[in-house]
Parts: sequence; structure tokens; C-alpha cells
Amino acid sequence: IDGPLMWDEMWCQRAIDSAFAITPNINVIEGVIGRDGSGFDTGRDELTNVVIVGLSLAEVDAVGTYIMGHDPNEMFYTRIGKERGLGESDIEKIKIYWIRNNEIVPLKNVSEIKRHRLGVNMHTWAETGKRLFW
Repeated sequence: IDGPLMWDEMWCQRAIDSAFAITPNINVIEGVIGRDGSGFDTGRDELTNVVIVGLSLAEVDAVGTYIMGHDPNEMFYTRIGKERGLGESDIEKIKIYWIRNNEIVPLKNVSEIKRHRLGVNMHTWAETGKRLFW
């Protein structure tokens, strides 16, 4: 296994340790502007107009990951969170609700969610010489 990839596994295990120690009442992802890339020197901005709010940190992250065009079951942090009991990462098993016409209504099918293909640059160019996307 490539060194930086194993580092990600270990870092995510430690991040999940922290997630168990901190129990927020609400979790929010503000994704009005999505960033493809590192968020600093590489990538591009995309208007996504997404705000995700939920009680489960893991499930909010799983939905955000899905909207970014990735499989939450394949990302280190969402997969590890599920394995360690932090919450669900299977988008089909998460109860998702929309706010539509000032009403809260359940999502009928995940295919209704608009997805944005945003890369996740896990490492900088200086570390790997390339951009790693999942």
C-alpha cells in the first residue's frame, strides 16, 4: 500500500475517535460553493447551492459525500464511521428530507438528488506529484 494512503486510514481512525468524544446536537454542511480539489492551490469552485443539516455527523457526511459524486461506502472516514458505529454510510438507508414549498417532505428516491462531480484531493501536489481523487 502506498504510504500516504495508509496515513489516511490512520488519520481517519483518529478523527473517528474525536467524533465519539464530541457529540454535537446538530451537524451542518454549508455547500453553497463546492470546491473541486484541495481548496487552496488546485481545483475549481462550483455553485452547488447545498445545505445539509442532520443529527448524525456520519450521516450528514455520507449525504455530502454522495452529493459530491462519491460513494460514501468507499470513503475512509464514512466507511470507518459506519464500521465503528457512528452512523450509516449507505445512502439508501439514510432518511433524507427536503424542504420544498416551505414544507418538510421525505425524499422518495436518491436519484432525485442532484450530484456534483467534485474531486477530493487527499494530498497536495508536493506530497505525491499528482492529484488523488476517489
